[in-house]
Amino acid sequence: MRSVPKLVKSHATIIWVSSAMHAAVNFGQYPYACYIPNRPTMSRQFMSELYTIVGISLIEVLSTHTSDEVYLGQRVSAEWSRDERVIEAWNRFSGKLKEIEKNIARLTCEISLKNRRARSYEVYAFDRIAQLRL
Repeated sequence: MRSVPKLVKSHATIIWVSSAMHAAVNFGQYPYACYIPNRPTMSRQFMSELYTIVGISLIEVLSTHTSDEVYLGQRVSAEWSRDERVIEAWNRFSGKLKEIEKNIARLTCEISLKNRRARSYEVYAFDRIAQLRL
């Protein structure tokens, strides 16, 4: 990286792919993908019992949250950094996430806006988006 904006863009891309995009692709797919007729490429011929079980098991594993996941804006322990600047930046980031989530909830309930009469898309709720584990 030869400039700060390029570094920021690459980090933002990594964060997006490993968090919100991952949550949208994986966690919301079980109700749809485990019903085999919804996947016509899989049902062009009869699948063996083994491949049916493997396919459904794979989708179930990919779409399930684990008990030890840490979600976007959260930390496992308060002692993850001693650098005060890093902690302040993290607190600002977490605060902005909370503001964004409140704004999404408020806009979802705003009846005067188009297509706002249902619950918000929960897959993208920050407390349901797991962080990348290194």
